[in-house]
Amino acid sequence: VELDRMLRQQGRDEERLRHLEKMISAGTCGMFPYTQLAKYYEHVLRDLKTALRYATRALELSDALGRDSAQKRVNRLKKRLMNREEE
Repeated sequence: VELDRMLRQQGRDEERLRHLEKMISAGTCGMFPYTQLAKYYEHVLRDLKTALRYATRALELSDALGRDSAQKRVNRLKKRLMNREEE
């Protein structure tokens, strides 16, 4: 988690993405890497479908403390995707 913060602050996106993917492969840190990847794909790459996939997985892994924010993210992404398809 600390390494992720440092890489994000330094703008080292490629390293950060590899680090988050390694966290997922290792099954560590629960929903954290999925949430961070969802944010990255939504806000930086503007890839809402991939962001939704990561956000949904984060919701599946969420505990009582993180469930509300994870659900809000999923709902927001679904709404944005629906709006985009209507345009």
